[in-house]
Amino acid sequence: MELNNIEKLLDKYFEGATSLNEEAIIRQYFTTQKVPAHLEAYQDLFGYYAFKNAEESNKPIVLNKKFKVPYKWLSIAAMFVVVLGSYLYKNQVDKTKQAQLLKDYQTTQQALELISNNLNKSTFAFAQLQEFENTTNKIFKENE
Repeated sequence: MELNNIEKLLDKYFEGATSLNEEAIIRQYFTTQKVPAHLEAYQDLFGYYAFKNAEESNKPIVLNKKFKVPYKWLSIAAMFVVVLGSYLYKNQVDKTKQAQLLKDYQTTQQALELISNNLNKSTFAFAQLQEFENTTNKIFKENE
């Protein structure tokens, strides 16, 4: 191959504009022919590529499995959390309401007991007053 063509291909290679066929021509040139002195620096570069392409690996290629998000199980777990949270919240609200109702019932019972005691006192006082009136009436009737 002509030296002029190789230099053009090298310029194209370093600009990143070569095709795979042109790169193969460059590699072949630097591995099979006597290279001029000003291009000897590139001989190691392209010789390395030829060597690496010929090398094969015995290691098996292990592909990492993609982590799949178990949407089905996540949705079931989320539903369970929502149901459990709703139940516990409702249960707590019911307990709070029951405690409030019990407190209201006890307050009402105390108020009714207070009214009953006062009513009993007034009934007793009324009974005494009635007895006093009866006695006074008897006294006035006898004096008449």
